[in-house]
Amino acid sequence: MLNAMNAEEIYLQNNKNRVNNPNMYGICIELNLMHLQVNAIIQSHLIVPDSDSDSKNKVTFKTINNQHDDDDNSNPKQENDLIATTNVQTCAPAFKCIKQLINQLFADAYTSNNDHVCKVADHLLSDMPRFISTPLSKLYDPCLYAAIHELQTRIYFQLLACIKKMNHKIIYGDFNKVILSTDHTCPEHARAQAHHLINHLSKNKMFQWMNIELDKVWDRLLWVDDRNHCGIICGQSAGEITLHREWDLMRFMPHEIQSSFATIVGDYVAMLYTKKSASSSSDHDSDRITLLAKKFIRENLTQRLLQSASIIQKNKQVFKMDTGSMVSADHLDAALEFVKIVCHVLCFDFQIRDDVQIMKSNALKLINVKDFSRGAQFRDLRTSFVLPAVTCNFCGTCRDLDLCRVVDSDWKCENCNQSIDVHQIEGRLLDYVHKKMIGYQVQDLHCVKCGSVCADNMSSRCECSGEWACKQTPAQSQQNLILLKKISARHGLARLSETLQWMLNV
Repeated sequence: MLNAMNAEEIYLQNNKNRVNNPNMYGICIELNLMHLQVNAIIQSHLIVPDSDSDSKNKVTFKTINNQHDDDDNSNPKQENDLIATTNVQTCAPAFKCIKQLINQLFADAYTSNNDHVCKVADHLLSDMPRFISTPLSKLYDPCLYAAIHELQTRIYFQLLACIKKMNHKIIYGDFNKVILSTDHTCPEHARAQAHHLINHLSKNKMFQWMNIELDKVWDRLLWVDDRNHCGIICGQSAGEITLHREWDLMRFMPHEIQSSFATIVGDYVAMLYTKKSASSSSDHDSDRITLLAKKFIRENLTQRLLQSASIIQKNKQVFKMDTGSMVSADHLDAALEFVKIVCHVLCFDFQIRDDVQIMKSNALKLINVKDFSRGAQFRDLRTSFVLPAVTCNFCGTCRDLDLCRVVDSDWKCENCNQSIDVHQIEGRLLDYVHKKMIGYQVQDLHCVKCGSVCADNMSSRCECSGEWACKQTPAQSQQNLILLKKISARHGLARLSETLQWMLNV
């Protein structure tokens, strides 16, 4: 049986399903994915198990009698098609009830003649992922959530596979959105291609209960990750453009340095867009734009980077480290960190990487740092502790929350910008800490030589003569506790701080 602790580990592995390919891209389309979890539950009878379906740590389903795919999903006979492994046999009745409930809500939302019933059913369908994934919900069960999360993951990767079959390159993908690169040079053509892709996916039985919508069309997108990117957003009408910048990397910088960083990178992206708009789509013009980009780096950005680094060094500005950073601001050279971050971001445009390295070398000489020294290598100063499925009490949105990303005193909802309930977060963190400590105390001993598990309590060594040792060391356990202690101190979480203080002093 899958216990609560194993389910929590699956619950916290939210980054493994993300696809991220940093680079400089031309015209891109961004698609929003809605009702992915609900679609996974309804279409569970279509999901084929992986080759490792006999793994004891995975939730797996297998399909038999697929010839009934065209029948109504609410048919109770089809529930026999869903066979769980021993890990999820205990949640099979609960899963059956959830699936029947969702099928009935869909029927009420789209076939009922009563407008009030339609609105209520649609509202409940929108909140169903929150009911299933939030530990405070009455419908939440760790074993059930682990099973549904596995179904959702399989549907998600099936969606990405279908997109790749249509010769689209995936820039970024998660459970909420997908960003794709196109070969078009005109935003209108890319928009038409996006609608064609959406129509094609909606005809697939596996995705027919999902809502896929076109959100944005990008022109010249410098992509690092979902928190760090800069690009031109094309509006509905011709010539309507917006320079969008989101840089989580610069949250430690003083405002003056943030402005310099955003301007340097933004001007480079804007220059590429301007040169592209004035040229055709031939390979000769693409090579010409690359040469112009290298020239812009040498003649424009290099001089501006040197001037900014010199001013920062003279003013002796200090970085403001985030909540959970393990690095003290006193040990950082602001000018050096500024140079490293700017060059690190620009190097994701692989066509100009050599010119950026030359620019970085010149800037390092100005601030008396050797090119190949340890301090000259980029190091991500950000720390992260993601609490999944945090619900906003104001709008009901359920999103993952990075507790270290917030520089202000309280956490805000990304959808409505209202404050999130601190007591809810503190209770979740207390539960997480207690489970982590229990997991550390009851962990098995492993052989450091062959990796086998100690089967008795008396042997001092393994049969291969290797020593027994804990798989999770005390230092590894303390690292998360120290991070949470800094978070609790910054946000005034008294109960969590007291608990962590006692655990660290034991």
